[in-house]
Amino acid sequence: MPRRSAYETNGDADDIAVTAQRLTKSGFLTADSPDCFRDGLNLLVAHLRAEAVPPREILAQRIQNYADRPRPYMASQRSWRGSTFTAWINPRRILLKERGTRSFIHDNSNATRQTRTTTGQPNSRHVEPLASLPEFAERIAYERGAPAGLTELFGDPETPAIQVEAWKLPIGPLFRIETSGNHRLAALAALAVPCVLAEVRLHTGLFDTSQTSNLDEMDEIEAYRRLLQTFEIASFTDTGMLAVHGIATRWPMLIRDPETAVKSLTAVEQITGAPITHRIGQLPRSWFGGADEIRAASRDIGDTLDRFIVNRSRHGIRRFYRRKSSGKS
Repeated sequence: MPRRSAYETNGDADDIAVTAQRLTKSGFLTADSPDCFRDGLNLLVAHLRAEAVPPREILAQRIQNYADRPRPYMASQRSWRGSTFTAWINPRRILLKERGTRSFIHDNSNATRQTRTTTGQPNSRHVEPLASLPEFAERIAYERGAPAGLTELFGDPETPAIQVEAWKLPIGPLFRIETSGNHRLAALAALAVPCVLAEVRLHTGLFDTSQTSNLDEMDEIEAYRRLLQTFEIASFTDTGMLAVHGIATRWPMLIRDPETAVKSLTAVEQITGAPITHRIGQLPRSWFGGADEIRAASRDIGDTLDRFIVNRSRHGIRRFYRRKSSGKS
């Protein structure tokens, strides 16, 4: 009897609907158990079987749009002592390894491939990195989730071919291709699949960032770090310019500078498709509306604290009187 493929499905519509809801809520589903693996697989295959195959020009535009998405700054982790796990992840939450289409150029081919002229001299011929990806996506679509095609696409379910690093944020996890999988991910994203299988390496901190070489920015950066530390957004060993290592934070995209913080929060909201509605540390999201606003708040931490305390006190007083008027103690 032939061996059963790990990518054969047996799900029903009710299971698929529940899985889709869980994925929408969390952005990913662990796949370390047979049942969890099967849930994500059933969801993926149901989509591939039901969706019409888009024209190649549509696929090409989707791939370009996927590559051109805004990218938040994600701080690095100096050392890592955790373990990896496998998961089904919404492609929307995964960034390619590099900005734009640079991720599609293989290791040592760069943007050109070397051919030989009749004189034996190397001749550089430009190769468009997107050229073969629409065809790749089309082939995946026509396979309709066949087990053989998924095996080729993802590899061993215990060590998937797509490998990502992850940051667990208060607004949900964000992922980025770490070692391999850019082409597979982009092709699958062009087909609007609900999930892809990946091996995940989770960053938990402590985090490192880079120090500025601009002497004029030193005071500004130090003031910004005091703001982050005061309002429990990040914990620095020192707020000075050399304190760029060992930073504890749940918001690693914010620890570099005000400009990067503002752009990163906006990028994350666009990637996840949802606004940040709760507080960032002890501060409201509105305080990160612009870099100049953050600088102004950072420059005089005393006034900022006074404003923060007054606002919190007003909210507390309003809550107190609402409770009293409703008869609650």
